[in-house]
This record gives sequence, structure tokens and C-alpha cells, in this order.
Amino acid sequence: MLEVTTSRSINVVLFELAQVLNEERAALLALDATHIDALNIRKLGLDTELAAHTGDFSDSQKSCLQTLKQQLRNNLILLVHARDHIQARLGFEEPPIVPRPSAKPVVGGSRLNLRG
Repeated sequence: MLEVTTSRSINVVLFELAQVLNEERAALLALDATHIDALNIRKLGLDTELAAHTGDFSDSQKSCLQTLKQQLRNNLILLVHARDHIQARLGFEEPPIVPRPSAKPVVGGSRLNLRG
């Protein structure tokens, strides 16, 4: 049997990927693991379509790809934070320590006088 494949427009794939990333952000904020897993499957399919696209991207498509790249980074940060906090709640590791800015610099250790 011959498999018939239809190539979707790259703009359609980029638009759908943007929607998936927005849904993923909402699912990450809600800690909805089932929805996150389902979205990962959709992202994998869209990534395959995007990788199969041959040809040059227009300037607007390149700009869209840069925006999607930033959305992916933001979602990854959310995912890492969620993982760290869940592991801390389950007792696997300590919660992450977030440094707080101080009014005066902290100087530690001993000082050596080089002037003599």
C-alpha cells in the first residue's frame, strides 16, 4: 500500500507549534502531567514536520522561529522549577536556594597585606 502524505504549509506548522507551546505553558503552571505528556507527543510530530521542511525560510518565518525558541526556553525553565519543587516535596532533594540581593557585599575569608 502506498502511503499518501500531504505536506502542510510551514506557516500552518509554525502557528500550530505556537498554540501547543501556549497550551504547554498553561499545563506546566497547573502541574497537569497528563496534558503535558499529550502535548509532548504533539510537539514531537510538529518537530518532525518542521525538520522535513526543505527550503529557505522567509524573514517573518525566521522571526516566528526565534519567538518559538524563546517560548521553548521559558517552558523548559518552568518544567525544571516544577520538577525541583516536586522532588523537594517528595523528599528526594532540598528545595532550590534562590539568592537574594543584599545591600552590602559579603566579603569572606582572610585578607593578605601585600604592601609589607
